[in-house]
Amino acid sequence: MKKIQFWSLLLGLTFGSLAFTACSSDSSDDNGSTGGEGNNTENVVYPDPANMKYAALSGVVTDGYNVIVGAKVTSGDQVVTTSLNGSFTFDKVNVVGGRVIVKFEKKGYMSVTRSFPAESENHVKVAMKHIDGTTTINTTHTTSATLSMASYSEGVTKYMQVELPTKYKNGNTNYEGQVKAEAVYLDPENENFANQMPGDLTTNNDEQLVSLGMVAVELTGSNGEQLQLADGEKAKLTFPVPANAKEVPATMPLWSFNETTGLWEKEGEATYDATKNAYVGYVTHFSWHNLDYEMARATLKVKVTDANGNPVVDVPVDFDGQREINTDKNGIAKCVVPSDTKLYVRVKSEDYGNYAADYSNGWPNIDRTKEAKLSNITIGGGKEKTVELKLSSRSPIISGGVVNQGGGSKVCTVYMTFATMQQTSPVVSDLNGAYKLFAPANYTGKAKVIALFGDGSMAEQEFEMDGTDKTVNILVNNNSTAGAGIIQVTGNGFKFNYNLTDPIKGDASLKDGALNISLDDMTQDPNSKDFDHMTMYFHYFNMSIANYTEGKSEYEATFNFGTNGHGGGRIELSSNDKIKLQISKDGSKWNFKVQNAKGDLYDQNRNIEGQDITFSGEFSATVTNN
Repeated sequence: MKKIQFWSLLLGLTFGSLAFTACSSDSSDDNGSTGGEGNNTENVVYPDPANMKYAALSGVVTDGYNVIVGAKVTSGDQVVTTSLNGSFTFDKVNVVGGRVIVKFEKKGYMSVTRSFPAESENHVKVAMKHIDGTTTINTTHTTSATLSMASYSEGVTKYMQVELPTKYKNGNTNYEGQVKAEAVYLDPENENFANQMPGDLTTNNDEQLVSLGMVAVELTGSNGEQLQLADGEKAKLTFPVPANAKEVPATMPLWSFNETTGLWEKEGEATYDATKNAYVGYVTHFSWHNLDYEMARATLKVKVTDANGNPVVDVPVDFDGQREINTDKNGIAKCVVPSDTKLYVRVKSEDYGNYAADYSNGWPNIDRTKEAKLSNITIGGGKEKTVELKLSSRSPIISGGVVNQGGGSKVCTVYMTFATMQQTSPVVSDLNGAYKLFAPANYTGKAKVIALFGDGSMAEQEFEMDGTDKTVNILVNNNSTAGAGIIQVTGNGFKFNYNLTDPIKGDASLKDGALNISLDDMTQDPNSKDFDHMTMYFHYFNMSIANYTEGKSEYEATFNFGTNGHGGGRIELSSNDKIKLQISKDGSKWNFKVQNAKGDLYDQNRNIEGQDITFSGEFSATVTNN
């Protein structure tokens, strides 16, 4: 998974130190099971990962690398929001014609609807695509606008183009004014293509598609109303031909996606332009559009085994870059594929212990040529074939239970950190908190299992990797509340607390009518028996009131704090705007109260950059006049 390099965000911050403690254990038994301070773990029954029970549907939403917080997920009349860990769960789902239909929406990303047979999946990975093309059209002008979106693959740049007309409608009424057009292009050669696309390449005629690229365009009016092309208008689509195209016929069908049924429907065709090495076609409305050729359907089963011949359970199998299906309890991934077409299947290194990675320089450089892959597989129409894909190594399995003693949900994302700031792909625990993940196949040394809950609370347990399977259990209590000496941060369904000493041991002064507070180093002694590995060490803190007046209790102030990375350094939180601040005092001890201040969250461990948050809390400081 991509790491956020956010240390540069801390440059220019010139304030003291603040500590944040998440609930975690400070001891472990021989099996890695943990106990938090004051918790009796003798009678704890940990979940069994061999009998995992998931929600009706669960999953993780990312942009292909980092989790997406606050995405709206809809299935029928059920609506949930992805939590701070990017995960979601449904107790029930919308099933249409035997297919699960789920829609994902988030500002700044193109909305996408996933669909799949109801019996085949209960956990999905979705990679939403950032808007990568935008333009504004004025309907009073006669010049059309063009959206151009670049895609890069193996040193070659390709461009998807959408030429837009000038006439639009809102429902059945012609629209006059400005039109905002936003678009994304999905390149079938992109490694995230299978998790980005809508549907599952199934048509309404029960055919299987092979995609040469997809595009989506959303049109909105000046008041945010959803628009469409006016009657009689057409938009021109120019699809670049991918380098891995299996054939380039003179014409290629164009398809549009039906979000109600979750199926693709034929809309027309595009014509090959040799001078552009592209297909050109026209559409009369916008949704997702797909350049595909349809084939009869066949079934391919892939049995995945490790180096010892044992079946590998719950590992994603990449089917020709078009679909990803996880193996079942027998190590078999089953996928409907186009017949009479040469296909490949593989297990990506990053999905199974980075088995094709080289750590010689401290980072996992993946050699794709060493990945387990079978090529040139063909199946006749309507038939079924089973192949075996043997991996070159046996990845250790890390499993256990996450026990939440705070009364919160046991569903969380779990991943392992190791080596130099490396981490495995996240998995979602089941309803009882059981989890299982693949550890690096060729790594030994210290590692941590981290559990990240939807409300932002975290727990971790350190253990030693030696190439064998490990059981790592974690206790967590994520039901803390704000109070004196605590700043509580909330946003998009999550919350967590920054704990301050009371009073602050720092530099607080009142001089020339200006009140300034900056904190000194407040970190714990790592040699102390009370040292908590989940304590965040905030090296910067500053609050300033430019015009303090004796007897006044409410002020506007600047308020900033962040982390320098010591002891993990996963969060930077800052707000440069003025905040509302209440002050009361008792001699030299001053009490400060912040309510619903706005800020931005940067959290490397949770893969968040610039998440909007609010923060509230109370803390105290000793102020001197100098």
